[in-house]
Amino acid sequence: MEDHFIFISQQQSYTLFYESLEGLNFGELQNLDNGYEILFNRIANGLRGILIVPFILNVYQSGILSFFVYILGVSALAMILKFGNSTFITYKEMFNIMVFSTLLPIVVMIIVGFIIPAFSMIIFNMGTPLWAYIIYKKHVIPGLQSNSNK
Repeated sequence: MEDHFIFISQQQSYTLFYESLEGLNFGELQNLDNGYEILFNRIANGLRGILIVPFILNVYQSGILSFFVYILGVSALAMILKFGNSTFITYKEMFNIMVFSTLLPIVVMIIVGFIIPAFSMIIFNMGTPLWAYIIYKKHVIPGLQSNSNK
């Protein structure tokens, strides 16, 4: 357009006015070898402020969805322990244990994430099943054994 630039991404349109690209001479850019690169960098810098909020919201929603799928999957895998055991907890109880067992790994993940961000997801993905096993062994197995002795 004559006075603005329209960027369309996933059915969302973002408008960037050429005034925000002040000091940019389009005539000089045509004569430079890297003119398109300079133009793209200036437009990308102008769009960065507009696109950061939708990007963060999408990452946040994806993180919550992947966390939920992870908990459902690990709870379902834990149901393998039910084979050959007549007094085993239900899927709902295992799901509750998994949700409760994420608390400590999330706290550790946040603390370690400030120091070494690369290890934060590893701590969560390995710490959650480990902590769930500790909770299961300490609180659930004694209850199952006392029920089976009756």
